[in-house]
Amino acid sequence: MLTMSIRLVVEFVNAIDGRTHVFARVLDRNAKFHVTPGVLLNECAIEPWLTQPRALDAAGQPRFDLFAFCLKKSADSVHFQEGATVQLTLPEVEPASPPIESIRRSGVGE
Repeated sequence: MLTMSIRLVVEFVNAIDGRTHVFARVLDRNAKFHVTPGVLLNECAIEPWLTQPRALDAAGQPRFDLFAFCLKKSADSVHFQEGATVQLTLPEVEPASPPIESIRRSGVGE
């Protein structure tokens, strides 16, 4: 099983309509991820969805590195301080198996 984690920096924590949101910037701009059940933010459960808030950088350009995560428990907000680096941990997955055809061409199993 493989576990993947992505580093982010907390920019803002806010309660909106009774839910606590953590706004965080992804440090690796090439990181690709989906928020699904079982994803954790700094070992705290989050809702299986996220939003990308409308935000502009200093030059007035859209920011595509900022995400808003919704904590399942508002009490977990104590684990998130502005400027702190946190981990988004994706659920464990089975490594992908090579297609059968590529195994045959490599001579494996012959």
